[in-house]
Amino acid sequence: MARVLGVVRLSRVSDETTSPERQRRSIQRWADQEGHVVVGWVEDIDVSGGVEPWKRPEFGKWLPSTIGKEVSAIEHRIAMEESRADEYDILCALKIDRLSRRVLHVHTLLEWCEKNGKEVATVEDGVNLNTQMGKLLLSLIASFAEGELEAIKARAKSSYNHLVKEGRWRGGRTPYG
Repeated sequence: MARVLGVVRLSRVSDETTSPERQRRSIQRWADQEGHVVVGWVEDIDVSGGVEPWKRPEFGKWLPSTIGKEVSAIEHRIAMEESRADEYDILCALKIDRLSRRVLHVHTLLEWCEKNGKEVATVEDGVNLNTQMGKLLLSLIASFAEGELEAIKARAKSSYNHLVKEGRWRGGRTPYG
């Protein structure tokens, strides 16, 4: 029986949001089916998928701050002790894009997990990261997630520019006065 850290992320929250609950249920169901126990939850709500996992408000508590950096063994050991990295064996998210929407971040996180005896699992992607083909599929899926992030940014910028051009309110906080 492995210890699972469930990872839930949502970029935008609204009154109609149900995604965090659905993500938690799916991860819990997966852990139960695999005979694992969920020992903690990372819930980064209203956090962009472009933010590095180790810099996110909640996920960062479970990861050492030295991920992706060249540091001495002593610095790495101190960062590991300050994190909660020793409390889980598997990181599990609904889909790879819940971990990150950047290919570099996904690969950096996966490399850290491999070096530290951790596994990464996703409920819906069905990718076995213990094989070369699984790692290749992970790269492809992460690339699509990154492409979607760029498309979202482009649509938002286009909408903003159009509203400015039309002299209409662009959203966000209601102007005072």
